[in-house]
Order: sequence, then structure tokens, then C-alpha cells
Amino acid sequence: MTICERMFAIMNKKGIKAVQLADKLNISQSVISNWRKRNTNPPVEYIINICEVLEISVYELLGVDDIKLTNKEERLLNYFRKCNSGNQDVILNAAKSMQQAEPEQESEPGEEKLFNSKIG
Repeated sequence: MTICERMFAIMNKKGIKAVQLADKLNISQSVISNWRKRNTNPPVEYIINICEVLEISVYELLGVDDIKLTNKEERLLNYFRKCNSGNQDVILNAAKSMQQAEPEQESEPGEEKLFNSKIG
């Protein structure tokens, strides 16, 4: 499945109309109609905004399967995405503070450790 096909399938599943997506991306609806008619992928500069509108990860839109989130991570990510920018900053700062305050913990059984290095 192409990115374009995946995008429209997700839009259909979530009941998001092309006009709504066009409005959020600040482009004309004809641009989105052309993506559909020609089955062309949206330009890369729209990918992140499309994912935000569809409330999905870039990995999901691109069809990448190798990044697996636990149920807790998925729930946290969904809550985070629904917050405004100011609250997202509060969450990020709190998470950073908590990480610095706690010693590194082993992964829970069944959870893979995605990254070993610390950022920042």
C-alpha cells in the first residue's frame, strides 16, 4: 500500500474529509483530490502535519512496522497529541526531570528497549 492509499484509508476510517485535511494543511482541496486521482504521495513537507491531523505516527503513515509501542506508550502518546503545545512542553519537562531523577531501569518483560543512549 502506498502512502497515499494509506492516508486515504485512515481518513475514511476516521471520517476525515479531504476538505478538512486541506483546511488544516492550508492548501486547496484540489491538491488533495489530485493526490487521490493520481495516487501520488503528498510532498514530504506535509507528512508531519498530515500525521498530526490524522492523529497517527509518521511510522504508521509510512507503513513501518518495526517500531512497536507498548499499550502504555500508545496511551501516553495519544494523550500527549491531544494536549496543546504549552501542556506538551510541561509533559516533556516533567518526563525529562523524572528520567534524570531515577536510575535507569530494566525493561519490563516483553518490552524491548528501543534506545540505550540519553538525549539532551
